[in-house]
Amino acid sequence: MTSPPNPIKNSDAQNRDAIEKWDTIVIGSGAGGLAAAICLARAGQKVLVLEQHDVPGGWCHSFYLNGHRFTPGVHYVGLLGEGESTSNLYRGLGIANDLVFFRMNPDAYEHVRIGAERFDYPADFDSLVTRLSDRFPKEKKHIRKYLELTRKVSRELYSMPYIKGFWQKITLPYRTRHFGKYGLFSLKRVIGWHIKNPLLKNILNVQCGDHGVTPSKVPFVLHSALMYHYYEGGYYPMGGGGALIKAMTNTLKKHSGEIRTRTAVRNIVIEDNQRKRAVGVTLDNGQEIFADRIVSNADVGITYNTLIGREKLSSKLQKKLSNTKYSCTSLMLFLTVDMDLRKAGLDSGNIKHSRNNRRL
Repeated sequence: MTSPPNPIKNSDAQNRDAIEKWDTIVIGSGAGGLAAAICLARAGQKVLVLEQHDVPGGWCHSFYLNGHRFTPGVHYVGLLGEGESTSNLYRGLGIANDLVFFRMNPDAYEHVRIGAERFDYPADFDSLVTRLSDRFPKEKKHIRKYLELTRKVSRELYSMPYIKGFWQKITLPYRTRHFGKYGLFSLKRVIGWHIKNPLLKNILNVQCGDHGVTPSKVPFVLHSALMYHYYEGGYYPMGGGGALIKAMTNTLKKHSGEIRTRTAVRNIVIEDNQRKRAVGVTLDNGQEIFADRIVSNADVGITYNTLIGREKLSSKLQKKLSNTKYSCTSLMLFLTVDMDLRKAGLDSGNIKHSRNNRRL
């Protein structure tokens, strides 16, 4: 009797079955990548996270230098009250019980220093309106109107994912009328329609440092959402950003997800057919790993230009990428000091310093 011939796998899909295969591969272990990985793993998917750094976390990771721990990317977190969006996010991911947050100075979570001028942001919307109105009495009516507008626009933005059903959709233009009216304008233009005092403008725009885009370029909606995020103050996680990542990685592993550090992705494997579907990744060492879905938490430019390759992109997408600009560069200095911080007048609030009251 002759033995049957070895089975021949004559398709790429069959060959991949004999190789490492996952439901989803996530490139990059920043907070966004880990959040996506947790959601997919909790839904029953087999998830692999690949990270080129030696620790997970991206900008949320912590590092040690001379025995001291530093966190480069987590400065403060807002909307942690009961039922608020960040709190709901942490509960939804299943990490809320693993996190402890300290509230920053509620009377001054933002210390604004513009030349010789000083202003402190209180952790309450009405208190902020009152404090600004006391400082700039001639702008009192405009201050409340402007800040109310930022709150309305932000609430409309936050409500969009929850709009369902025919009636809600047909009334969407009314439900989001402030968003629709101001959504296409820059922060500089909208604040200019409401506020005239240059110092007041700069105080209200001081949080542009958080997103790194100047008032003349940042959409009013984006900046409004940022202000809304901190209207009730800021919090800092015990253990820094590393505590967030530890909670997220532990939760991912609990749901059978896997994270591999020091594993750089060279390129995303694209099917060579009309669908041009992402089916896997090639690592720097040449190994190929396949998956039904590829999620990239890497920078958009790196994802499309390097990992996929511009030659595989449509001309429309290439043009869009060419027109995409990055926010400003920032320099970060990490220090340890041997001093009494309270005697030096420092507390848990941020200090936002500008050399002068130059118009932005």
